Amino acid sequence: GIQIGIPPVLCFICFVLCTIKLSLSTPTEASAQRNKRAAVTVTMFTGLFLVCNLPYFVVKISEIVTVNFYSYPGPFFSLKFMYWYAWPVSRIIFSSLNAALNPVLYYFRVAGLRIWITNFFRSSALSLTSFFFEGSQ
Repeated sequence: GIQIGIPPVLCFICFVLCTIKLSLSTPTEASAQRNKRAAVTVTMFTGLFLVCNLPYFVVKISEIVTVNFYSYPGPFFSLKFMYWYAWPVSRIIFSSLNAALNPVLYYFRVAGLRIWITNFFRSSALSLTSFFFEGSQ
């Protein structure tokens, strides 16, 4: 049980401390502003990880409590929805949501990546347009 509960708690504590430190700091130099932007990005990814994995942590802790204090399925997993869908929803859907949202967050936080993706799709669209419209004549 400890190996399941301690990592998310430590991650959450670090997230809160970083958020507080970021809110209190006021950068003045360009490098300090760049460092603050990088720290905000890391904090956003940590927050996204915690939000998307919170259902799994809750289900896992509920399972540990159920197994140790009740006979399985206990009060929590005796509901049909929780018995059949707690693991797939918390582990598969939310983990997939985290994996899907990470590139979106990268896109909005990293200017170089945003420029590269924009140029890539712009050049791809131009080559497709020239292929379909110039090749048919």
